[in-house]
Amino acid sequence: MEKTDEEIRLALVMNGGVSLAVWMGGVTHEIDLLRRASDPAVPLATVRGSDQPVFDRWRGACDGSSGGPRRRVIVDVVAGTSAGGLNGTLLATAIARGTALDPAPGLEGEDTVLPKLKKIWREDAALAFDKLLPQPGETPRPSILDGAFFAEAVDGVLESIEQVPAEGDSLPITLFVTATSLGSAAQNYQDAFGNLMACPDHRRVYRFEKQTSQCTYQADLLGEEPLENVFARDFRNDFNPATGYPNVLASAARSSASYPLAFAPVSESQIPVSLWVRGVGEPSWVMDGGVLDNAPFGPVLDAIASRELSGPVRRLLAYVVPSPGVLGPSSEGDGAPPLWTRVLGSAIGLPPEADLRTDVETIQSLLSQADGLGSDSTAFFASLLGNPVLEEETQARAEQAQATAELLLPTYRGARIIGAIFEARRLVATASLAPTPTAETVEDLGDIVPLWVPEAGVNGLAEEVWHWGVTGAERTVRLFVRDLRRRLDMAPVETNPAAGLSALTNLWLPRIEAVKRAFTEGLQTELQGAGDAPAEDIAASINSVIEELQVREALALLVGGATAAYRGAVTSGLSQDELLQSALNVEVISRAFQARSPSRAVAPFEFLRLGPDVKTPVLGEPLSGQIMSQPERKLYGTQMAHFAAFGHPSWRDWDWLVGRLDAVAHLGNALGRDEAWVWETQVAVLESESVSLESLSTGMESMLDMSLPQLINKLRDLPDNYGPNLVRNLVASAADGLAHLENPPALRVPARILARARRPLRWWLRRKGF
Repeated sequence: MEKTDEEIRLALVMNGGVSLAVWMGGVTHEIDLLRRASDPAVPLATVRGSDQPVFDRWRGACDGSSGGPRRRVIVDVVAGTSAGGLNGTLLATAIARGTALDPAPGLEGEDTVLPKLKKIWREDAALAFDKLLPQPGETPRPSILDGAFFAEAVDGVLESIEQVPAEGDSLPITLFVTATSLGSAAQNYQDAFGNLMACPDHRRVYRFEKQTSQCTYQADLLGEEPLENVFARDFRNDFNPATGYPNVLASAARSSASYPLAFAPVSESQIPVSLWVRGVGEPSWVMDGGVLDNAPFGPVLDAIASRELSGPVRRLLAYVVPSPGVLGPSSEGDGAPPLWTRVLGSAIGLPPEADLRTDVETIQSLLSQADGLGSDSTAFFASLLGNPVLEEETQARAEQAQATAELLLPTYRGARIIGAIFEARRLVATASLAPTPTAETVEDLGDIVPLWVPEAGVNGLAEEVWHWGVTGAERTVRLFVRDLRRRLDMAPVETNPAAGLSALTNLWLPRIEAVKRAFTEGLQTELQGAGDAPAEDIAASINSVIEELQVREALALLVGGATAAYRGAVTSGLSQDELLQSALNVEVISRAFQARSPSRAVAPFEFLRLGPDVKTPVLGEPLSGQIMSQPERKLYGTQMAHFAAFGHPSWRDWDWLVGRLDAVAHLGNALGRDEAWVWETQVAVLESESVSLESLSTGMESMLDMSLPQLINKLRDLPDNYGPNLVRNLVASAADGLAHLENPPALRVPARILARARRPLRWWLRRKGF
């Protein structure tokens, strides 16, 4: 790989928003085009004819022909909630199966066939009796809209995404889908005086994965078989229609998009608990994930932090959110009291806002950690390595580091002992809000000598046994990885950091992670029901698992192999033992006063908020500037409580197009393209959607000037009496549904009451022209 090459790993967090799913569908379509265009192995013939001009624009932005670096954009993590869960599931499935989300149909007149994702939102998401509206009189009615029809549509698209040989490299993909459980679920906590407190938790997060590099550790084969047999490769693929979870994928996607009352909840009984990332209790009925977590950053941040990549890489975390990123006008506190409708809307909307705020604060914290502790420890480690020009100064610094590490070792040991015992309790016990029983020294553990910290001296592999625990092994190898990344841009000809980096990230680190998983699972089994035991007993259990799984012996082989791979990739006069010694000095000095805290891997990334509040150069000024001042007005999906885009197919066509244009602007900027390039690419998008620039400008001006009464009038004035029929059918379906709701019976509305309620409603509809 040449130094001008750049790999961009794109992680997506896709928000919900009812009919705003259409705008997100356009964004998803454009992301799919970009990631395929950046792969030179993808032939143009596999791209839909109408999309080929846009595909060419993306390819030109990534192939280096315009003078910039050659780029490869790889989507490897996707998390979706509600409508974002559906869009994300379809995109992740296409990636995992090695194909396009919307490949060329290969038929004459191919452009008469809608893209799969567009078909779902344009045709299947129609408020009609042969689509989302149940047939009149159907009883019992679990919801106002027909979730079964929509489930069949989603299932059909998933089945149509064929498992084919990969167009390019075989790449991993991880999908997270959120839902909200209706069943009883709680985590018990205990205060300092033994009182229990139940904290309800109805959040669900499901994880689907295509993994080609994960290893499994078979401890009983250690010393009996070669390492490649001890650490067998796990080629898990939850997206494979033959061996994965195709039906579960569809159920998870629809459950996440099951907007309350509009769609019926979905049973999660067919979703294996092994796929749960977050959730407690038994399988239950689940609904829209956006009720509690509309932006699932947490699992994504953990995934990108734990996924080390070989080669020059730029990590981009894109938050795909269909709402503007600017605050509206604030209300005066001394004015008239707000209406009850506004109070109710705020009560519904504020909890997800608080959850998002917490996520954003977490992102800020992790970015700070990635830029701080990681880069600082890497720079310190580099200063300890051999430098032919400053040999005496380097030697003196290394000796000082050794002395400092020896001085801090007792502090480091005590903190690691406490931290390990606390983490062990957290795995299995009733969570405690009491002060954690601690152990400051080995003497506090009685006769137990902890096997996860060295007894004395900062040494590496004493007697072919690793004394620094799984956490110490993982951090040491990740330090080697970070240093090799630093060297890639400054590597002399006679060294090969990329080869060493590949060995560390594809061979040695996955094996260490396999030992870590086996150790964690073994400890959960060992401590089942005994998490509140004294520290001495917890330490004994940890030691028991370490010995049973031969953790120290396995890690000695792995860290030794990783250190050898690292030494072969760097120019240094230090021996393998000396390099490892320097790394352990960094471990002790950097972690001595932080080892009590739970360890969470962090990795540098750039954050991109991909929303509708972005300039649209193809429209020119001043219209593009007007959009930036009121971006919420440009979409149908932001109107009528986010349901308006379902009003008419042409409205969904508009939101889909705007989603594509917005994605071009955001992603073009992220790739360093200028406004002229964005303008030309947006022109290509218009051509692919058969929309003229004049009609786009006219339509946008109309959208920005349209009030809610005008939107209602526009719906009423649609051709063929479409709007009045739609409203009447929707009202009739809702009334019919309320009269025949399944459970609980108390929610059923007597027919006579509905009949009385219909009269004033019909009068109001007639007055409005419906």
